Order: sequence, then structure tokens, then C-alpha cells
Amino acid sequence: ACPGLRRCTLYRCGLGPSALSAALTRVPVLTLLDISGSRNLDWLELEASVPLLRTLVLSWCPRLAAVRLTHLPSLRTLRAHGCSGIATVNVLDCPSLCTLELQKCRALRDDAAAALVAHLPALRTLNLSSCTRLRAPALRSASMEALHLFNCVGLEGLTLVTPRLRLLNCTYCAALRHLRVTQDEAVGPGPAPQAPGEVRRHQAALALEGARSHAALDAALLAGCKSLPDEQVRGLLASCPALTNLELRACSALSQQVLEEAAEQCRRVQRAEATRSREASAATPCTDADSQITLTRTSSPGAW
Repeated sequence: ACPGLRRCTLYRCGLGPSALSAALTRVPVLTLLDISGSRNLDWLELEASVPLLRTLVLSWCPRLAAVRLTHLPSLRTLRAHGCSGIATVNVLDCPSLCTLELQKCRALRDDAAAALVAHLPALRTLNLSSCTRLRAPALRSASMEALHLFNCVGLEGLTLVTPRLRLLNCTYCAALRHLRVTQDEAVGPGPAPQAPGEVRRHQAALALEGARSHAALDAALLAGCKSLPDEQVRGLLASCPALTNLELRACSALSQQVLEEAAEQCRRVQRAEATRSREASAATPCTDADSQITLTRTSSPGAW
């Protein structure tokens, strides 16, 4: 027994779930546990036996299918990327968990992702990149600031009730057709109308929804979302008035008009921010070097 052990790495260890759980009862002051590549771990359950644990790394455990973490008040980081069999992640009473990495967990589905996020009051960064079974999750978090869904090739829809979200990365989500980001549960204006006479009313409804929601999002990376239509980008612009970094490269379904609208809104926000910065500090030159608008569309000649 090593009662004073604080950091433990068991890379590619052969311990099974029961043996590992028993061993952890003997290290009550453990703060970091790395069991990446464990070959015999098909489930993991940790409770209050390691109350000081701050970082847990479970990456690339080929047989791991279920994780249950309970009463770990100090846990801040969970990394389980590359565990392709994980379908269930239950995290209960872990009030400090702020970073969750589950990229390439290809068995994770919409309901499991939504339930997981709902129980993490301190979550700031969530990485679900290359989780290919996600289809149309609805994620609700009062604390999340960054969401990565890079290369979620099966993702068709996404609803986010995330008032503090600053960064959304949906790069190469080629099937994405529906996207809604807001800070409340208000029902949106619905799908875009087909009749020409109803288009203005629909756009007004989008603007009203944006005025109500005021999401904090300022960076949306949507390059390669080639199925995303005009009305979804207009809805995003309306609901995210702080948006300054919008990447729409290779979004081949978008019209030139929408690309121009997006560029104009981002520039307008940048100018407003520059004005506020100059007023706050007249002696310091203001630069927009950190702002970015990428509206390249490479699908057809003459497009953006």
C-alpha cells in the first residue's frame, strides 16, 4: 500500500475493474490517475474512495464500455478519448468537473451526451469530436464555454441552450442541416417558408428570436458543413449578435447573399468592439488582429 501516493500512471495495465477499484481504496490522497490503454478494463466505477482526485485519464481503452463516477468533489478533468466502445458515461456529484474529452468515442449517442452534460454544473470545455453516432443532440448547460464537434460526420442537427458558449467548432460536419444556439428554451420560428411572400415574416421572426436569446457565441467554425442551408446561418446570425469569427469555407449550400450578410454582421461587430476599445483606452491603438471572417466557398467558380 502507498497511502501517500498522489500521481499514478498505469499505462496499458492488465488490471480488471474489480482489482483496480480495490487498489484505489488504498491511495486516498491520489490526485492524478492515468490508466490509458488498459486492455482488460470493460467498465469503471469510482466513488468517494479518491476524494482528492483532480485528473482522470482513460484514453484508448479498447474494451471500456461504461464509466460511472460518483462523489468526486475535486475532479476537474476527465479524458476518455479513443474509447470507441463507450456508450454510457454517468458523472454524478462531481461539481468541479470543467473539462471533458470524449473525442472518438464512437458508440456515444445523443441521449447519453445530453444526460451527461446536464449533470455537470461547472463544465466549460466539452470535446465530442469524431463521435460518429451523434445525430441531433440537444445540449443544455449554463456553464459551457467551448464545444468541439469536429468531424462528427453523422451529425444532422444540433440544439444548444448554452448562454455562456463562446466557441462552437462543427468543422467538417458534412451532414449538418439544422443548427440553433440560444440561452433559453423559447421555441424558434420554425423552418424556412417556401412561399416568397412569407420570407420577410420568417426573417423578422428570426430577428425577434435573436433579440430574445442574445447568446454569447463569438466564434463559430463551420467549414466543410456543406449541407447547411441559408436559413440556418441567418438564424445563427440573429441569435448570436456578438459573433465575430465565422468560418464558412466549403459550405457549398450557402448563397452569395448569405455570405455577404454574414460578412457585414461580423464587420459591424468588429467595428463596435474597436470603438469601445478606443473609448476605454485612447492611448492604446486598437487592432482587430484576433477577429476573423472566413467566408471562402470553393464549390463553384466565382463564389466566395
